[in-house]
Amino acid sequence: MQGFYPPLAKSEKMRANSKNLFLTSFLATPLLIFCLTFLPFAALTANSSPSELRKTFVEAERLLKKKRLSAWYKLKPTLKEYPLYPYLLMREIRADSSSFSNTEISEYIEKWEVPVSGYFFSWWLSRLHAQKDWSLIAKHFAKARDTKTRCRYAYALYKSKQFEKAYPNLEKLWLYKRSRPDACDPLFQFGLKNGIIDDRLVFKRMLLTQARKNRGLTNYLQSLLRSKNAKQWGHELAKAHKNPRDELTEHFLKWSQSEFGRDLIEYAFVRIARRDLNESIQVWKKLKNRHPAAFSKLAAVQKTLAIRFALYHHEDAYRWLSTLPTELQDRKALRLQVRSALASESWQHVLDTIDLMDEEEASGSEWIFWRARALHEVGQTEIADELWRSIASELNFYGFLAADRLGLDYALSEAAESLSQEEITEVTAKVPGFLRIREWLALNRMFSARRELVNMKNTQNDTFWQAAAEMFHLWNWHDGAVRATFQIEQPSKVSLSVFYPIPYIKTVRKEAKRYDVPAHWIYGIMRQESLFIADIRSSAGAIGLMQLLPSTARMTAKRHGLSKPSKAQLTRASLNVRLGTAFFKQLLNRMDGNPVHALAGYNAGPSRSFAWQKRFRASDPAIWVETIPFRETRIYVKKVLANFIIYDSLFNGKSARIRNYLEVADVQQAYSSGEY
Repeated sequence: MQGFYPPLAKSEKMRANSKNLFLTSFLATPLLIFCLTFLPFAALTANSSPSELRKTFVEAERLLKKKRLSAWYKLKPTLKEYPLYPYLLMREIRADSSSFSNTEISEYIEKWEVPVSGYFFSWWLSRLHAQKDWSLIAKHFAKARDTKTRCRYAYALYKSKQFEKAYPNLEKLWLYKRSRPDACDPLFQFGLKNGIIDDRLVFKRMLLTQARKNRGLTNYLQSLLRSKNAKQWGHELAKAHKNPRDELTEHFLKWSQSEFGRDLIEYAFVRIARRDLNESIQVWKKLKNRHPAAFSKLAAVQKTLAIRFALYHHEDAYRWLSTLPTELQDRKALRLQVRSALASESWQHVLDTIDLMDEEEASGSEWIFWRARALHEVGQTEIADELWRSIASELNFYGFLAADRLGLDYALSEAAESLSQEEITEVTAKVPGFLRIREWLALNRMFSARRELVNMKNTQNDTFWQAAAEMFHLWNWHDGAVRATFQIEQPSKVSLSVFYPIPYIKTVRKEAKRYDVPAHWIYGIMRQESLFIADIRSSAGAIGLMQLLPSTARMTAKRHGLSKPSKAQLTRASLNVRLGTAFFKQLLNRMDGNPVHALAGYNAGPSRSFAWQKRFRASDPAIWVETIPFRETRIYVKKVLANFIIYDSLFNGKSARIRNYLEVADVQQAYSSGEY
């Protein structure tokens, strides 16, 4: 398929043939050389060039790693104004730790205003914990994400008597279906010893572990129950797990009178619903007729079942959700209620539920589109058109759908004006975070550059982020350019080619031709999966540009006669794109050429996509997308479809309508036949 391809082949070849890939392309244009030479370090000494300072920085790192402090102290004065100097101080503190008190380290961290490396924080946390410096742990580790650090942080909150902050942290850490790391033991022992983790919390966790059939952990939790009454509820749980309907029917009235029992009622109903939704409804009706007064305390159980009904497109989902008490109709419940109304195309119910949303929620393009669609269906077409027109210029799934409804062209103009070289210099040169990013990129430290960029979120204005995005794009740091553009309140200020870059063009064109998949589809998937970071790894273990699980990559390679790839090999752009494209082609073939179903399968697995197709067949494919049960997959499909539209425009100067992707049985065939 012929089309527009930006002239990146030369830089791609340079990247492929150079060990110092990034720095090679980084120095490729006069503007970049200007930036390296003339964007000021407030730092440069009269006799030091940027390249010399970088070499000195690397040498200083080596000296500190080997704890050669005397040699470091000789270099130190020449680097004091260098943007990355705070990171050398972190290394100095670790190399000469006995010379720094914890209070001094705390003061340094507050002064630096740089993102502290994980290695440094891990080292310091271990030291603070060993020295029982609870107040500083509580002060500096509130944003921790890993479980070990969160446990130590919560424990420090208790030890420093910050009880109101401590309890929510402990509860979240405790209520988990699997075992926690050993680092959590002191926190949990403290909670158990002091009655903070009481029988109710122990029993609530037993419900989670029993549902996962984690017998060992469930038995251990049973041993922690203190009162005779709580222990009896533990035994009741085991019986309810084996025979939920019989136990629920026999003991319902007794259970409904206790918090433990109401938790057990919910557990039993969920067990029944997992096996058969209709059976759970039958049991509910039978018990409600027999014990109507008891159900006044079971609204939370009703909500749990209603959510499950909605996710499985059950015909009773809307009724169950709409009759929840007002205090239980939170954002999640209302979103599911709208989607349940959409599934049955009950347009007045769609309007009624959107009216219940708070103003912020209802003003999003998602609900503006569906409000307009519902108004159109009930005959209020002028108001519907006005609402659609308000979002038709947005470059997203709903903006494109709205433009289709009105018969408008998509707002895909490349008319944005780039900033001049002088403007870029003026707005970036005095921002320390930008200067640090420049140095990390010049040193080919991509992870450190990304960490700096994340640390800068919400700290600058639109003009700065536009300048940064354009500069990062010129430096071929594509994920940085896209992330910078995310920070702009008016993204139209940045050209589409910056927001939607096209790296690895030769590789993509080759695999597009090999597997007969449009190149802009490959880019649409890559942008959403990895932001073009070749060595990225997800928490689920997916690797590379197209985020392949090693098992999927091995299966695909075997099917196409390729050798079994290692995890390291999957970070190679050429191999990852080949296997990712081949896998997507397999999904297209299995899904009768339907890219929407193939995308759902790519994200959630083909078996789930087939199950969703079988479970729910909407007359409008947009409703099928809107009611995908998994939030992550629902968002993914919508974003990638929008990417298809934009990349199609960049490649070919025109694009298919988003309705074509939703309604044409075989869009790929339509492309091949020249219909688009």
